Amino acid sequence: ARWIFAGFERVGKTSLARALRGLPFDSRERSTDGLGVETLKLDGEAIQRWLIAGNGDEGMPEDLPSAAEVLEVGMWDLAGQSVYHLTHEVFLSAHAVYILPWRCDRSPPPEAVTGTDDHGRSWRQRHGAERGCTDALQLNHWLSCLRVRSPDAVVLVVGTHAETDDDGGATLTSEERALLTDPKEEGARALRERYPGLRLHFFVADSATGLGLAGIRSTLLRLTLQGTAQPLPMVV
Repeated sequence: ARWIFAGFERVGKTSLARALRGLPFDSRERSTDGLGVETLKLDGEAIQRWLIAGNGDEGMPEDLPSAAEVLEVGMWDLAGQSVYHLTHEVFLSAHAVYILPWRCDRSPPPEAVTGTDDHGRSWRQRHGAERGCTDALQLNHWLSCLRVRSPDAVVLVVGTHAETDDDGGATLTSEERALLTDPKEEGARALRERYPGLRLHFFVADSATGLGLAGIRSTLLRLTLQGTAQPLPMVV
């Protein structure tokens, strides 16, 4: 199986991938150069721990691997620098689950990606296009690429830095985080309407504090065990 972390630079892709593997947070994590590939190996007991931590015993998949069996997942971390974007599109396929992080601590709400106000003005028109406030808008690039390369792809849209910023200061409130993950809210509905074929799931997370990681792990495993992320030979 393959989990692909895509997105623009400095949004927390590598930190999120490390955190999901249980590795400690490194505030000085260097940007990925080109492509980073790691293999995650989980036996049956580890899989059950991940699933229970995320959702309890509710909806436990049937035919879980035994304790002796091992699930191997290739975790592909695509560098976010724009120079790599065209080459990275080669790796997009239907045989993966995609994790698409964006910095929700410094970005407009997700509805700003497609929504307008009562006067028909977009978020970009109302507030300009400052570099520090366009991460949510940049979701369009990767979602558009996926719609072409893999029109029914499964995508976890993850708002990173949802509890602390780069300096450890507080960012979003619990109410704000709830809005970003509610599929009925305007942001989620706007993205689903614009990309109707993509199967979008919405999360917020913080790699430094561990916020939201259990739910993301559980969802990734359930999708993989259901066969969404089909086995493929590892190519490095």
